[in-house]
Amino acid sequence: MRTGKRCALLLSAALSVSGFLFVAGCDNTSTAEPTEVALCTTCGQFKGTAECCAADATLCDSCGLAKSSPGCCVIEKGAESAAVCTDCGQIKGSDVCCQAGAETCADCELVKGSPGCCRLPNS
Repeated sequence: MRTGKRCALLLSAALSVSGFLFVAGCDNTSTAEPTEVALCTTCGQFKGTAECCAADATLCDSCGLAKSSPGCCVIEKGAESAAVCTDCGQIKGSDVCCQAGAETCADCELVKGSPGCCRLPNS
């Protein structure tokens, strides 16, 4: 009898789990937004945008990147990668990234005047 009860209990548990997976699914995709948007270290623009490495871009005299690009004068020379933080708009990993108390922009809610302020591409 004891073995029968155990089998029934295990079968019941297995059916419950199977039913949950059938209803909920096993999808592992995340709906979370990215925490950063990559910048092109060659031109300073957001990677994959029409402005990225545009042939007619005016270059900044100081840094050599596209003038007024999000990375202009903020990406260190020789950097292999750079990104803008989607939470604050600052350069990801910089001293000012997600700094508490920073004034935010009324339009985009990122840090006012940050490289990503009102410029992050819609994903």
